[in-house]
Amino acid sequence: MKLRSETLPRVDQAGFPHPPIHFPVLWEAGDVPSVRSGEEIVQRVAVLNVIVNCAYGMPSDAASAWLADNRLEHCVTERERLVLAGELGRVEEDKTQVEAIHALVWTLGIVATLDAARFCGDDLAQQLPDLRSSEPISAWLRRRPIQSRPTDEVLTQWDLYFCLTWGLADANLRRATVPGPLPQYVYWHRRRALEFACGSHLGHSDWDSIDLST
Repeated sequence: MKLRSETLPRVDQAGFPHPPIHFPVLWEAGDVPSVRSGEEIVQRVAVLNVIVNCAYGMPSDAASAWLADNRLEHCVTERERLVLAGELGRVEEDKTQVEAIHALVWTLGIVATLDAARFCGDDLAQQLPDLRSSEPISAWLRRRPIQSRPTDEVLTQWDLYFCLTWGLADANLRRATVPGPLPQYVYWHRRRALEFACGSHLGHSDWDSIDLST
């Protein structure tokens, strides 16, 4: 596939090994997937922003109220419902989902880059709904209007992170040194986000169980 041949130099640049020749492509010629609607991606960003804030101590009642006010209850996964109910306590690992948010808002054109060698910027929170002031989604989108990226640009990143996570999985399997300049979670969360963005068959309820196998 032409896209894969264009991906491999970027894999090199990121400091990762090439996947094997038989490594699958994400779609067949003539069956190019579409990127899901900006509205659905906005909904997922909004829910994840709340979940990450819960990990930093946002009260469960305030989190649930904001989601209800913005009519997002139907976009919450079963695990996220447990988080919002306070049944899981503070889930430290949810803080790392900020990298999934970063990838999703990149597809919306809210942030400029999705650099495989850099964490999300320190100013990412400023690009998201301000939960401290209970900023509604409508006000956020006026402040940060979306300009969804072209499909081919998003698919290019999807293929890149598919290849990068193969390198991680292979190193983990062999108990070898893990490639890449950033912690593994960055690449896995971005891959999950891109799978969601490009997987029109996936619903919000599937978020926590998206297939990340390689």
